[in-house]
Amino acid sequence: MSIRRRKKHLRNSDITTPVMPSSVSIRVFSYNITQIFENTFTDFASLKNYLQKEKDLEHWIDVVGKSDRKFFSEFAQYFKLHELVLEDILGLDQRSKVDELEDCLLIISRMIYFDRAEQLINEQVSFLVYPKILITVQDEWDDCFEKTREMLRKNRMNVRQEASFYLAQLLLGGIIDHYFPMLDVIADRLDLLEEDLIQNPDKETSNRIQELKRTLIFLRKYIRPERDVVNHLLNLNHPLIREQNKMYLRDIYDHCVQVNDTVDSYREIAYSLMDVYLSSIGNRTNDVMKVLTVISAIFIPLTFIAGVYGMNFDTMPELHSENGYFVIMGFMTLVGLFEVAYFRKKKWL
Repeated sequence: MSIRRRKKHLRNSDITTPVMPSSVSIRVFSYNITQIFENTFTDFASLKNYLQKEKDLEHWIDVVGKSDRKFFSEFAQYFKLHELVLEDILGLDQRSKVDELEDCLLIISRMIYFDRAEQLINEQVSFLVYPKILITVQDEWDDCFEKTREMLRKNRMNVRQEASFYLAQLLLGGIIDHYFPMLDVIADRLDLLEEDLIQNPDKETSNRIQELKRTLIFLRKYIRPERDVVNHLLNLNHPLIREQNKMYLRDIYDHCVQVNDTVDSYREIAYSLMDVYLSSIGNRTNDVMKVLTVISAIFIPLTFIAGVYGMNFDTMPELHSENGYFVIMGFMTLVGLFEVAYFRKKKWL
């Protein structure tokens, strides 16, 4: 299998959801073509006053934490969000989707990655795209958006000249691209498992294969809808989505297809590794049984001879022979050597 390798040993990990911060943190990027401002807030009243004061600027409101119900109640009231929409935003296991609301777009995506402890994190990111405001709601600060933040600060790709949906698709593209390093980790684990299967196919290796299969099934469940989200946006006739956005969305869609194909191929590899494990165990069992069978076959005639001469009847002339013991032992040795030579000729040994 064509997989990049790393020397570092990767341990297995469980799939976890991020730990929720006890309070809400808000980072706001406010910008126009010539300038950009970064501000942080901890309550909605301060954020509301700031937005009303800076109406002429574009805003990206990045909200981290979902525990403060009072904040989100005020948030929903100000942005006129239905309670079901708020429920989707505050959920932890919402399927990726696109909803057309009255004056904005709701996009829900899954940010899945390995943290520094190599635990697989499954985080929900919600986008609310308004004409001049982009809102993202996520679970923790450890995200894949820093590259886009730097683009915004330095106005790369003229991001500050574009509308809010352009920034949203950059962030969505960052989530999709962040899947590739995660898949590299999966590839390394598959490679290590293949080595272990060749060297020592034990029960622990089987458990690791099963765990990796569960991980890939999980990834397939959550990553496949991302392709549907991008495809929906591509075919959506909405005023926030301009024609020039479609080219970038098509690129994101191609990445989604590539990620899904990679996950599917890794699933097939994981299943084939289990087949290899079962075959290795079967071959090992066959080798053991072959050795035991050959040993049994060698000793069957020897046991017969020993049984015959162990009857100890006085009428048996060999019992009274002076060298009878040595003759019988020599004969049994010759029989054993003949059998070994015969088995080697038949390539049974």
